[in-house]
Amino acid sequence: LPVAGRPELNIRVFTTRPDTAFGMTYAVLAPEHPLIDRLVTDAAERRAVVEFRADVARESEIERLAADRPKRGLRLRAKIVNPFNDAEIPLFIADYVLMGYGTGAIMAV
Repeated sequence: LPVAGRPELNIRVFTTRPDTAFGMTYAVLAPEHPLIDRLVTDAAERRAVVEFRADVARESEIERLAADRPKRGLRLRAKIVNPFNDAEIPLFIADYVLMGYGTGAIMAV
């Protein structure tokens, strides 16, 4: 997926349902995703990302995926472009997306 206003950046997302890509409303990166450092350019946002990553790093993957706990995320200022309708959609980082599964990035409907 292309990053809005950043033609040099693309995010490769994983989905179990490619037929739903037309209705994509947001995308989520694993907190460890290496592209985050290039997406975040504002100092305040960078501090929030560093803090969020530190919180997530204290949890195991099993804890992060536990169904009985609230999921946590952080909305980034960067947006991505839905290639099917050219809409700019929000981009988040969240504890429930794992870098070691798929591409470390998911789309959501």
